[in-house]
Amino acid sequence: MTTEQAASPLARRPYDLRHAGISLWLNAGVAATEVARRAGHGVAVMLQVYANCVDGEEQVYNDRITQALASVGISSSNGDGREKLHGVSGTPEVEPAGVSRADHSEHGGSK
Repeated sequence: MTTEQAASPLARRPYDLRHAGISLWLNAGVAATEVARRAGHGVAVMLQVYANCVDGEEQVYNDRITQALASVGISSSNGDGREKLHGVSGTPEVEPAGVSRADHSEHGGSK
């Protein structure tokens, strides 16, 4: 670093630059595993420290969830712009293969 660079406000707090870089990578959509590798963190620690730094991606994630649900034939929109899962009431709409609701009742729940 030159004398001028070392005297700059940016050089006074290198940790702030590191934090800004990691936050930027996460906000850019770089996979958490890759960011953790580059930062020298474990994924769990990195997410614990930086999870609140990811901002403005809610609509992107909602769109991805909607696309994933649509790919398996489930609608996630309730018509008013809010997202919800249709048919989710705590009881599956489709029973696992070989299990009927009668089986659940007879055995006090799931097998």
